[in-house]
Amino acid sequence: MYCFRFIVIYVYSIACCGILMLPQQAGAQVLSTTQVQVNALPVIDSVSYNCTSGIPIQVHVSNHNAGYVYSIVNTTPAIAPVADNTTGTFSGVAGITSAVFRVSNNTCYTDTLVQFDCNGAPLPLDLLDFTVRLYQQDAALLEWTATGSTQTKVRYEVERSYDGRTFHYLGTIHATAGAGKQNYRYIDERLAKGYNFYRLKIMDEDGSMMYSPVRMLIYKKENAVVWYPNPASRFIFLELYQDEPGGTMDISVFNVVSGIERLKLNQKLVNGQNKIAVDVSTLSDGTYFMRYQLANGDKGVIQFKKITN
Repeated sequence: MYCFRFIVIYVYSIACCGILMLPQQAGAQVLSTTQVQVNALPVIDSVSYNCTSGIPIQVHVSNHNAGYVYSIVNTTPAIAPVADNTTGTFSGVAGITSAVFRVSNNTCYTDTLVQFDCNGAPLPLDLLDFTVRLYQQDAALLEWTATGSTQTKVRYEVERSYDGRTFHYLGTIHATAGAGKQNYRYIDERLAKGYNFYRLKIMDEDGSMMYSPVRMLIYKKENAVVWYPNPASRFIFLELYQDEPGGTMDISVFNVVSGIERLKLNQKLVNGQNKIAVDVSTLSDGTYFMRYQLANGDKGVIQFKKITN
């Protein structure tokens, strides 16, 4: 049984974030204002490490982009330099007890300190799946599946964060005794507007412990559009949630200098959280406007820079 045991401590992040307040217009009349949040780099989700088999360390990042570069800044104890890569997989690092991992797009980066916990026996279960989604419009539904022998008293402590760094306890779900797959769920009815990060703290009665990967839910009841990264080399991601089933989003991309339309697409939306990937890899390097409009009339303008890595 593979058991990944790690403690993730977020140290600092330089992510080129900002807020743009952009007017929505129809003709010459300003109807309203759209708030667009810019988040240039995703937070490192988690780092997987097997204490016994020596398989490579794997860094997991939300919204992985082929242009991201992964590196190890330092380790304890110190080891020979490890080559950077674009996959987040590191070999030849056996025996380290902590490391600072960096994910970068050559403009901005996020550093994460990871302390590996390889003491004691592995937990008697494997976490197979862990998801978070919007539930009944204003709550979060956490669902996960685990397998293994749980003759001892294992419990799942649900934790939430608003910044992806500092987590707070929400509640406890006790594991079901017996072997085989077991499904669990937890409902958080106190969603905050914006980002909500969740993780599971899995604990055994002998003190063994591990954390699940971090899952994120964006709660934007006013249909604000969250977008990233900036600058972009391949994709611009847009995230929003829709109160009603169906609907569409019209998207157009224009060159800032010439005003010529370079891209145009129509995206179907679903009820709940939506994530749209706009492929900008064919655009020449430069600055562009992206205009979007929803079926209900909400609209906005995004300015971004296209670069070639």
